[in-house]
Amino acid sequence: MKLMTAAKHALVALLSVSALALVAVGANDNGTCPLPINASETGSAQENAPSPEKQPCMRVVKHNGMPICLPCPAADAHTRVHGDEDLGPCDKPGNQDPGGH
Repeated sequence: MKLMTAAKHALVALLSVSALALVAVGANDNGTCPLPINASETGSAQENAPSPEKQPCMRVVKHNGMPICLPCPAADAHTRVHGDEDLGPCDKPGNQDPGGH
């Protein structure tokens, strides 16, 4: 019984140290989002074309200070992994900045 208690304490200590290490690594990541701004940077326009039978899910995210319309999986990655702000649904993919930056 004492062995099980000692094993549990060691496991809790190991998990606590691992959690603190992950928090420290995440806190130091203050750089800009490394995901590409344009879909053309990741593949050809033919590969990224939506299928005609179903309208794709699209959302606007604020990526490095610029609103861009992305497919939902990419927008989710931006918000979840990099903390980009989700600005809601959209229908025209790409840069949503009227200045064309």
